[in-house]
Amino acid sequence: MNFYGSLCTQLYDLDKPKPPEDEFDFYLGYFKNKDIKILEAMCGSGRFLIPFLEMGYDIEGFDLSEDMLAACRRKASKRNLNCRVMNSKAKDFKSDIKYDLIITPGGSFVTIKEREKLLESLKSMYNCLKPNGKFVIEILTDNIKGSNNNTWKQSKALEREDGKVIVESNQSQYDQSNKLIKYPLKYELIDGGEIIETESMDLYIMLYGIHEFKEILEEVGFKMLKTLRAYTQEAATPEDKTVIYECSKK
Repeated sequence: MNFYGSLCTQLYDLDKPKPPEDEFDFYLGYFKNKDIKILEAMCGSGRFLIPFLEMGYDIEGFDLSEDMLAACRRKASKRNLNCRVMNSKAKDFKSDIKYDLIITPGGSFVTIKEREKLLESLKSMYNCLKPNGKFVIEILTDNIKGSNNNTWKQSKALEREDGKVIVESNQSQYDQSNKLIKYPLKYELIDGGEIIETESMDLYIMLYGIHEFKEILEEVGFKMLKTLRAYTQEAATPEDKTVIYECSKK
């Protein structure tokens, strides 16, 4: 089983070649000038990072998936961009650089299902910030209700430039008591109706109460600044399914 492997990465880039405008503009709002040092945690294939580099910002990233990072580097090379991305889990990430800003578009931290590993990952981000540096993190709340489906259901099918098709299928299993959704995922490369390559992974999504995750951030040591509705500067409401926390290193 390969976490965010080659077929997953290719499908991701076919499905999401550019960042959504509202999300991109939201995070761009934190880039006060081009002198600050920025880290994108769990940057994937560079959907956000590459456009920020093109705008001249001093941003680098890390990700668990080497396939995603390889795709990011290829995109940067095509654009003659100097792209510094590192292969690391969030809990293990270390850098000689201290950052003014760390962002996590896409809610990637909710894929960490063990609380101890989550705390270690958040502490790693805390340690990488300059004093008063900002951490902007996006999570999914327990207003989302998972479902149980133990049969494979096709969720995406996209054609590559060579005419071969990548098909994604999924199941879902919802552990309500632990607010944990498990998505078994299967990727198949189809050529002329024949499956020529397969790949699978299990994706876990942890859901949190709005105040629950605020308390986790404070436990790590962060100073809370704002709790926001998705991609706005409006205060989050109890009904929101996506919440963004703006916090800083004390």
